[in-house]
Amino acid sequence: MRNLYLSALALAFTGCGLLSNSQNEKNGTDKSSVREQDPLFEGTYKLYNDEGDALTLTITEFEEGYKLRWETPDGDSWQGSGYVIEGVLAVESPKDPGTFGFYEKQGEGLSGIFTTLEGDGYFIEHSRGARPLRPSSRNLSGAYSVIGFDPSGEGYEDAYYLKRSGRTYKVLWGSEDEPTLAGAGIASGNIFVAGVGVGGSIVVRLYKISGSKLDGRFFYSYFDDMEFKEHLTSNGEIAEKE
Repeated sequence: MRNLYLSALALAFTGCGLLSNSQNEKNGTDKSSVREQDPLFEGTYKLYNDEGDALTLTITEFEEGYKLRWETPDGDSWQGSGYVIEGVLAVESPKDPGTFGFYEKQGEGLSGIFTTLEGDGYFIEHSRGARPLRPSSRNLSGAYSVIGFDPSGEGYEDAYYLKRSGRTYKVLWGSEDEPTLAGAGIASGNIFVAGVGVGGSIVVRLYKISGSKLDGRFFYSYFDDMEFKEHLTSNGEIAEKE
């Protein structure tokens, strides 16, 4: 079951063919050099939104990433997972409607920005005194060529298209007219994060924006039916505007 599920995820977001070993070396996306971890994200934080509503976020280390648990003052709670990419904590929560984004460490606190899989607006959360993150005014719309590694370490090539929609983006994989997958994204500062729902998981891609290039990695969590436990997986990816 695990192998079938991972294969479905890999095929869903890699799409366009494997790279040779020589191409992998040339493209500089060696999977052995892309793991990051920052234990300073672990802890309990009190966060506020723009309306001043409070919630408590607890972050604990899990495998190479983190588990997250949010709780409101009235006792409502939900969970998600996270992975440190480019110095920030990329996160996802499958709670309907499915949200993703990232937290930035600011002193002893956090500041985060998020959108949904539908890309219908954005919301922020931040510790008291932390600088709120806002959507970037930079327009990243266009076609991008993608190279990266799937969870098994195989290289791939793909393409996707970013279409700005208000303060967020529609993200189309494979083809602009007949995409194999459609998701959403949001940019803040020099970070762009995209998410797409695949097989019950949210695949999150987070990149550092550098001119016409997006350099980062993806991550997602999955449940292993054989082991009866959850796992995180991640690998590197680079996208360059055509």
